[in-house]
Amino acid sequence: MVSDDVRYKLMRLLEANPQMSQRDVARALGISIGKVNYSLRALVRRAHGTSTGVLRVGDLEVDTRGRTVRRAVHAAANQAAAGQ
Repeated sequence: MVSDDVRYKLMRLLEANPQMSQRDVARALGISIGKVNYSLRALVRRAHGTSTGVLRVGDLEVDTRGRTVRRAVHAAANQAAAGQ
């Protein structure tokens, strides 16, 4: 089991560096590649289980449709702007 703290740090890291490899993520977080892989798969599974395909963790969200990690505040602002 991976802690919420590790998942949040993983999402923050990927938000800042979306092209980062799992190996580089593991080095940056000080965890194994297997734990990174497990965490990523778990986040995607949880997001797919939502009706919108978007999972929020703290101030970040995983969007499986666009395969992105972004700040929830920016996403809400973008959705509001698109609706105007």
